[in-house]
Amino acid sequence: MKFNQLNLQLLFDTIEDIGMLLLNTQGIIVDCNVGAEIQFGYSKDYIVGNTVSILHVNNKSALAQSQLDMVSKYGRFEYETELIKSNGEKFWANISLSQVKNKYGELKGILKVIRDMTDYVRIEKELYNISRYPRENPYPIMRIKCDGKIVFANQSSKPFLEQWNTNTFQYAPSNIKEEVDSVLSINKAKNIELTLEDKTFIFALVPVTDYVNLYGFDISDKKRAMVELVKAKEKAELSDKMKSEFLAQMSHEIRTPINVIKSYTALIREELESKIDPEIATLFDAVSNGSDRLTRTMDLILNLSQVQSGSYDKKTEDIDLHFEVLLPLVKNFANDSAEKGIELKLENGLADTHINGDLYSINQIFSHLIDNAIKFTDNGSVIIKSGIENDKLFVSVSDSGRGISKEYLPELFKPFSQEETGYTRSFDGNGLGLALVKKYCELNDLEISVKSKKGEGSNFLVFFKNISY
Repeated sequence: MKFNQLNLQLLFDTIEDIGMLLLNTQGIIVDCNVGAEIQFGYSKDYIVGNTVSILHVNNKSALAQSQLDMVSKYGRFEYETELIKSNGEKFWANISLSQVKNKYGELKGILKVIRDMTDYVRIEKELYNISRYPRENPYPIMRIKCDGKIVFANQSSKPFLEQWNTNTFQYAPSNIKEEVDSVLSINKAKNIELTLEDKTFIFALVPVTDYVNLYGFDISDKKRAMVELVKAKEKAELSDKMKSEFLAQMSHEIRTPINVIKSYTALIREELESKIDPEIATLFDAVSNGSDRLTRTMDLILNLSQVQSGSYDKKTEDIDLHFEVLLPLVKNFANDSAEKGIELKLENGLADTHINGDLYSINQIFSHLIDNAIKFTDNGSVIIKSGIENDKLFVSVSDSGRGISKEYLPELFKPFSQEETGYTRSFDGNGLGLALVKKYCELNDLEISVKSKKGEGSNFLVFFKNISY
């Protein structure tokens, strides 16, 4: 069947948001536009040659035929029904059927225009729900005219009206009238807080021409929670302050006698070392080492406490990472590595080694990493390397030491965490060093990661995220 109708063809070729089907008088689809393909998810080859019943829910062929009869008889027919897509998804549609005639007025086919009504149905439901919203809402909703008269109040507003000693079509109290006047004068919504017995409500006042809508929300629980939160915050701050003061006091109380012990031990050693058995003389080293270890532990606890409580005084400045941090640390640890027969190497791959950061905490990061690398390496080397990776500055500290088991790696940066525990552990320490390293990295916006395998050494990588090349 051929139709010489240019306007119809133009519609077929251009419209995509409306489905259009061309049927012969027997109800067979002989053509469709791209809008129909989009609507139903079928190809044109599949649609053409079928009846419209393939597009109806439950394949309503009898109903489809009756509609064809109606349009053949009356010329035009319109209705709404549920259709189905190729993926089984159903949707509501408005369908308009009209006759297609040739120039002699003879009926040659039927044009079926399909409009997706999904959005219209949704909007209708929303409008229905909105119309029910004010009266059925569990929270108070009121409307007050510019003269202060309450022209609407839902059931939830009644307790407020009773408290104000007024009612619908009577006037709101002066303080509410003032708020209404204020909102209308600036033509801008605002929030006010009102109490009802032991409850607190926040009211949104929304201006609309010559009246204001008031939408109330019960914030009593939120208000109580905020009060409790403030109390908890104050308690936590007090606790942090007490902890810091306690640690500072304890540090003083421990450092003072330790300094006395170290001083007098040094004097006694100087006086007696040449007169006593050499084996007994080594006990002075044990006293000195024990004192230093206790001092280091107190320093770590105090430093970690400062960072955790937010009381650490960060001082950002320009730092030469190579000459002010890494090179001095390598020189400081040279004796420790030499005593163990370990090669300590510094490799600088940077043309410009200047960064911005807190000198003390950055120095502590690499001091702890180098110290650990030497401590847990029995032979081989410790290499400190700086360079660029993915346009970011990095410093790595790698060793050929004992390595870390994969089971322990997730616990590595937790305070007081050690892979070996108990009195039989091979190395001393309190498990605070790497926890402090992690905190100092966060303080300077650095990223730290570690790769390690038991028996094959470790590689700690520190990225300076804010420095790009």
